[in-house]
Amino acid sequence: MKHLVCSLTAFIMTCTGLQAANIQVSGNAISVEETNVKELIDSARWGDRQAYLHLADCYRNGTGVKKDFLCFYAMVKQALSFKVITSIKEYAQTLPKNDTFRTMLEISDATNDILREKKDSLDRILTEMDTPDSYAFRAIIAITINDEDTALKLLRTASEKGSNVAGLILAASGLKEPTISVIPKFEMLCKETPVTYRMLANIYIKKGDKKQAAIYLMKSEEHAMISKKNAKWLLEYDKSGGEIKLTENDRQRLKAFVGATGEEFGEE
Repeated sequence: MKHLVCSLTAFIMTCTGLQAANIQVSGNAISVEETNVKELIDSARWGDRQAYLHLADCYRNGTGVKKDFLCFYAMVKQALSFKVITSIKEYAQTLPKNDTFRTMLEISDATNDILREKKDSLDRILTEMDTPDSYAFRAIIAITINDEDTALKLLRTASEKGSNVAGLILAASGLKEPTISVIPKFEMLCKETPVTYRMLANIYIKKGDKKQAAIYLMKSEEHAMISKKNAKWLLEYDKSGGEIKLTENDRQRLKAFVGATGEEFGEE
């Protein structure tokens, strides 16, 4: 199961977006950390490839934003798509060995066979972590050995403890109640982690609802979470006279973003 979290959430972008800063402010003053994060987001939106790795660090360390593995993972995936890093495996090895996000990143990048082979040692490490997300990743390992009962219990526990990873898996996987639409669940998760905006947009694209898709893609782009494919979709949507109008600044920024990936958005 290569990139299980991504497949279950239809890319956990796949990837990538930014959460409201969880910082200490005095009165109306904005902290330096928050300002720096906003500047990094703006740079990333304009195609600054290196900004994604800096944002990944912010989400991993809780610098100017709330610590969030999903947003961290999304930023790493963006950096990979921009070829700032050559592989997730090599990038993970640059992180401290005892870093919990490194462990979860390596699990996210592992194949089913590797997870099954190392399930006992990984489960022990995750149990010792005792964080909300560690329960979700224990569930991921349980899924690889087809132990859905244990997986569901762990996911529910993780979700109750505040794990966004568990929330996304429960919303997107076959473990959820089949009678409940995934859209309301994803909309609720948007309040917790903006990674979900892009997933919702792709759901609406598949449903043929271009207006709603455009709305959620714009929200995703505000957080530097949009993909090259989705950016090109938005530009084509705008060009064809879509209901959601882009400003000239939006158009220039999206074209700059697409160009930074090595492609150009053609003009007729």
